[in-house]
Amino acid sequence: MKTVTKFSKSIMVMAIVAFAISLTSCKKDKTKEDQKQEDVILSEKVAGNYDGYTLASCNYFKDNFTADEKLSITKVDNEKVNITFSSGTWGDFSISNATVTQSGNTYSISGEGKTSMARGGQTNEYACNVTATVNATDNATITFNIPAVMGGTSVVFKTGKASTGYYIAGKYRGNLAMSVSGQEMGNVDTVMTFAAQENNLAKLTIPAIGSGNMNIPETTIENISVSTTDYKSFTIDEQALSFTVNSTKYTGTLKGTVSENGDLNLEYALKPGAMPMNINFVFKPKAE
Repeated sequence: MKTVTKFSKSIMVMAIVAFAISLTSCKKDKTKEDQKQEDVILSEKVAGNYDGYTLASCNYFKDNFTADEKLSITKVDNEKVNITFSSGTWGDFSISNATVTQSGNTYSISGEGKTSMARGGQTNEYACNVTATVNATDNATITFNIPAVMGGTSVVFKTGKASTGYYIAGKYRGNLAMSVSGQEMGNVDTVMTFAAQENNLAKLTIPAIGSGNMNIPETTIENISVSTTDYKSFTIDEQALSFTVNSTKYTGTLKGTVSENGDLNLEYALKPGAMPMNINFVFKPKAE
């Protein structure tokens, strides 16, 4: 009987020891994982050189575009970084000791600093703050806010290349000629206006021209496809048109180019309603 009791006690002791070892092992594993998390240096995850573009907005304009911008983030300590940004349009930004935090695979940065901007022939210094979301040096959005400039101005830096619509956005002055079945129907000095859309698209505002059943009113055509191979010259891809103005449906086609020096050449054909033939238009830069 005593032998059985000693054997039972031995088994109990072995079980307790095994359980204690198991707890110790789990604790050590958890400690190693916690230490691994603590060893992550957040500043090193976002440090680097960033290439992209900026879109600036305030009370007086929206998404003012500047291409080929560069920005730098450097490590200060584990969770602090400095941000330096010299914009071709918006001046020099300097943010010291901005804080980096992490959520999953995304890093956030916030901080305050200053910017030097040229306005009215003078360079002035303004307070600014920054918020950023960084997934990689080629996938980041960094926003600078300058409260004292033009009622509050934001300059948003985005990595990569902007939609091609931003590159051709603007007003183009030239001559628009109108013809039907090869017969000239007059021409006018006028302006074509492009506005940017995302996804390599643009909006085109064409001017009013013609009269009677060949009257084409001023209208804005959305989702014009724009392509490029070098981001210097651009092709307005040949595409079908279909829109309605004042209860009249217009169908047709459009194509064109914007050269490296900013000249727009554009051709479009429109058929108003049940008209049996196209009205053809050719826009060319006006000779200086």
